[in-house]
Amino acid sequence: MNDESQNNDEQQSEFEVLKMLSEGKISIEEAESLLKQLSNERLDSATAVEPYQEPTDPRKLKYLRVTVHDEDSEVDVRVPLKLVMLGAKLDGIAGGVGSDVLSESGIDLGKLSSLSEEDFYDAIAGLKVDVVDGDSTVRVFCE
Repeated sequence: MNDESQNNDEQQSEFEVLKMLSEGKISIEEAESLLKQLSNERLDSATAVEPYQEPTDPRKLKYLRVTVHDEDSEVDVRVPLKLVMLGAKLDGIAGGVGSDVLSESGIDLGKLSSLSEEDFYDAIAGLKVDVVDGDSTVRVFCE
């Protein structure tokens, strides 16, 4: 199901709940409960951890994406890979500002800054981090 038809189905479901409320078939509390269930279903489907698929052509990747989902919040950040590459190059020029913090985590921006654009995309293509801890999920990947 594509996103547009899924959105139409969700809107139709919400409309049906409101219609039943206006016709007196359900109470306000029942309508609120149904709308909350629909919202939770939409949230669950939007944040489900999909299996990682290795990109077929690294040069078609456009974004570094970070998603965080827990019971209280949602975060979805997409950073253009060109910006990531520029940041790595600037870090190399600036003499490694902040690199000490990253290197403690095993990330060496100095190596990224010396790569050609093609090599950069090849290197970052396989980046995949999935952390699931109880109700919290963190994903980092390229798309």
